[in-house]
Amino acid sequence: MKTLLIASLTGLLTFSAMQAAAHPAGSHHGVRHLPAGAVSVVISGVNYWLKDDVYYRKQNNVYVKTAAPKNATLVRVPKGALLVKHKGKPYYRYNNVYYRWEPKARGYKVVSF
Repeated sequence: MKTLLIASLTGLLTFSAMQAAAHPAGSHHGVRHLPAGAVSVVISGVNYWLKDDVYYRKQNNVYVKTAAPKNATLVRVPKGALLVKHKGKPYYRYNNVYYRWEPKARGYKVVSF
Protein backbone atom coordinates (compact mmCIF):
# COMPACT_ATOMS: atom_id res chain seq x y z
CA MET A 1 0.00 0.00 0.00
CA LYS A 2 2.80 2.46 0.88
CA THR A 3 4.61 1.66 -2.39
CA LEU A 4 1.47 2.34 -4.43
CA LEU A 5 0.85 5.65 -2.65
CA ILE A 6 4.46 6.81 -3.20
CA ALA A 7 4.31 5.79 -6.85
CA SER A 8 1.01 7.67 -7.26
CA LEU A 9 2.41 10.81 -5.66
CA THR A 10 5.59 10.58 -7.75
CA GLY A 11 3.49 10.22 -10.90
CA LEU A 12 1.35 13.20 -9.89
CA LEU A 13 4.39 15.37 -9.21
CA THR A 14 5.96 14.35 -12.52
CA PHE A 15 2.71 15.10 -14.37
CA SER A 16 2.44 18.53 -12.66
CA ALA A 17 6.06 19.35 -13.55
CA MET A 18 5.40 18.37 -17.18
CA GLN A 19 2.29 20.59 -17.26
CA ALA A 20 4.24 23.52 -15.82
CA ALA A 21 6.96 23.10 -18.45
CA ALA A 22 4.38 22.85 -21.24
CA HIS A 23 2.45 25.92 -20.03
CA PRO A 24 4.84 28.41 -18.41
CA ALA A 25 3.50 31.46 -16.61
CA GLY A 26 2.59 34.17 -19.08
CA SER A 27 1.50 31.73 -21.77
CA HIS A 28 -2.07 31.62 -23.07
CA HIS A 29 -3.06 30.14 -19.71
CA GLY A 30 -2.27 33.42 -17.96
CA VAL A 31 -0.58 34.46 -14.75
CA ARG A 32 -1.87 34.36 -11.19
CA HIS A 33 -0.64 37.87 -10.33
CA LEU A 34 -0.65 41.05 -12.37
CA PRO A 35 2.64 42.86 -12.92
CA ALA A 36 3.43 45.43 -10.24
CA GLY A 37 1.90 48.78 -11.11
CA ALA A 38 -0.86 47.45 -13.38
CA VAL A 39 -3.85 49.81 -13.35
CA SER A 40 -7.51 48.86 -13.59
CA VAL A 41 -9.49 50.37 -16.47
CA VAL A 42 -13.07 49.83 -17.61
CA ILE A 43 -13.66 49.96 -21.37
CA SER A 44 -17.18 49.51 -22.75
CA GLY A 45 -18.22 48.02 -19.41
CA VAL A 46 -15.43 45.42 -19.37
CA ASN A 47 -12.69 45.36 -16.70
CA TYR A 48 -9.10 45.35 -17.96
CA TRP A 49 -5.74 45.88 -16.32
CA LEU A 50 -3.02 47.78 -18.14
CA LYS A 51 0.74 47.70 -17.65
CA ASP A 52 3.40 48.82 -20.15
CA ASP A 53 0.85 48.98 -23.00
CA VAL A 54 -0.24 45.37 -22.40
CA TYR A 55 -3.88 44.65 -21.56
CA TYR A 56 -4.96 41.83 -19.23
CA ARG A 57 -8.39 40.35 -18.48
CA LYS A 58 -9.32 38.09 -15.61
CA GLN A 59 -10.29 34.62 -16.76
CA ASN A 60 -11.20 32.14 -14.03
CA ASN A 61 -8.42 32.56 -11.45
CA VAL A 62 -5.73 33.97 -13.74
CA TYR A 63 -5.02 37.08 -15.79
CA VAL A 64 -4.51 36.61 -19.52
CA LYS A 65 -2.95 39.00 -22.01
CA THR A 66 -5.47 40.31 -24.50
CA ALA A 67 -5.48 42.56 -27.53
CA ALA A 68 -6.06 46.25 -26.97
CA PRO A 69 -9.85 46.62 -26.88
CA LYS A 70 -11.42 48.48 -29.79
CA ASN A 71 -12.42 52.05 -28.89
CA ALA A 72 -10.01 52.20 -25.95
CA THR A 73 -8.53 55.68 -25.63
CA LEU A 74 -4.97 56.11 -24.43
CA VAL A 75 -3.24 59.29 -23.28
CA ARG A 76 -0.22 58.34 -25.40
CA VAL A 77 0.56 55.75 -28.00
CA PRO A 78 2.74 52.82 -26.91
CA LYS A 79 6.48 53.43 -26.99
CA GLY A 80 7.83 52.22 -30.32
CA ALA A 81 4.60 52.85 -32.27
CA LEU A 82 5.17 53.73 -35.92
CA LEU A 83 3.45 56.58 -37.72
CA VAL A 84 1.63 55.22 -40.79
CA LYS A 85 -0.83 56.69 -43.29
CA HIS A 86 -4.13 55.07 -44.20
CA LYS A 87 -6.22 56.79 -46.88
CA GLY A 88 -4.08 59.88 -46.35
CA LYS A 89 -4.75 60.08 -42.60
CA PRO A 90 -2.13 59.59 -39.85
CA TYR A 91 -2.33 56.57 -37.56
CA TYR A 92 0.09 54.91 -35.20
CA ARG A 93 0.69 51.17 -35.37
CA TYR A 94 2.01 49.02 -32.54
CA ASN A 95 1.77 45.20 -32.43
CA ASN A 96 -0.74 45.28 -35.30
CA VAL A 97 -3.02 47.62 -33.33
CA TYR A 98 -3.85 50.98 -34.88
CA TYR A 99 -4.39 54.21 -32.98
CA ARG A 100 -5.69 57.58 -34.19
CA TRP A 101 -5.72 60.94 -32.45
CA GLU A 102 -9.18 61.95 -31.21
CA PRO A 103 -9.19 65.67 -30.34
CA LYS A 104 -12.49 65.50 -28.39
CA ALA A 105 -11.20 62.63 -26.25
CA ARG A 106 -7.74 64.23 -26.07
CA GLY A 107 -6.20 60.83 -26.64
CA TYR A 108 -5.42 58.05 -29.09
CA LYS A 109 -8.30 55.71 -29.86
CA VAL A 110 -7.84 52.05 -30.84
CA VAL A 111 -9.33 51.59 -34.30
CA SER A 112 -9.68 48.85 -36.89
CA PHE A 113 -9.87 49.04 -40.64
